[in-house]
Amino acid sequence: MPEPILPFKHDMYKLPKGADGVLATLQMNLVIDLSAQTPAFIDYDTRIRPDGNYPLGPGLYNFLLYTIPGPPGRGAGTIFTTLRKHDHNSELHYRSTIGAQYKLAVGNSARILPSHFKIEEESPHECNTCQAESNLHAQGGV
Repeated sequence: MPEPILPFKHDMYKLPKGADGVLATLQMNLVIDLSAQTPAFIDYDTRIRPDGNYPLGPGLYNFLLYTIPGPPGRGAGTIFTTLRKHDHNSELHYRSTIGAQYKLAVGNSARILPSHFKIEEESPHECNTCQAESNLHAQGGV
């Protein structure tokens, strides 16, 4: 059975360059209230390459810690976090998959996946990039 997909519609600074297709292991899930987080943390988690931020709405989120293996004997490798909107079922899902590997789909790879392949969906949003794509679809351009 293939690994579940963890999509990122945008190339995020928190991800290593070239992360598309890389396997990452879910290490931890905490439920957090976005309003209790510092502006610096929110900026880290939402920063898009080359500039801009992914908009997050208020409320509870699953704070997920992932690792990407590094060279043997060199520690845990690369770590990154991501926030996914919380509900009871999503919390149970993430807690049940701690230790599982997810395949990262970044940028165009995440956009072209059929919805049934997107196991871990990003929160709905209207950033400038996605709004422009939506307008292009509506005009029959994509």
